[in-house]
Amino acid sequence: NEVKGGGEVPQKGTCHTLRVLNAGDFSRDILKSDTCHFYLPELQLELEMGTLGSMYTTLEGLLGKIEKNLVEGNPFFAGDSATNHHGTGKSTQAKFREFLGKFSA
Repeated sequence: NEVKGGGEVPQKGTCHTLRVLNAGDFSRDILKSDTCHFYLPELQLELEMGTLGSMYTTLEGLLGKIEKNLVEGNPFFAGDSATNHHGTGKSTQAKFREFLGKFSA
């Protein structure tokens, strides 16, 4: 599902907002370019340009790829190597798992 660019990046971009109102909205097709800045306020998640590259997928597929990338790209946060760096409160591993749990909620 990788998409290759066909021309130069325009001087000014556009902003598209997708509001999910029901489960069917997760099936919406999305063409995400590698120059896309993606922000999901409900998860406090922000992806900068170049993250995940270009792709044609659904919203559900995009969220799945983001989750997979977070898990596979951060083995020390998800595995038994995760530690409590600051000494109080939740461990880094617990915070990361709580954040990942929001993807399937």
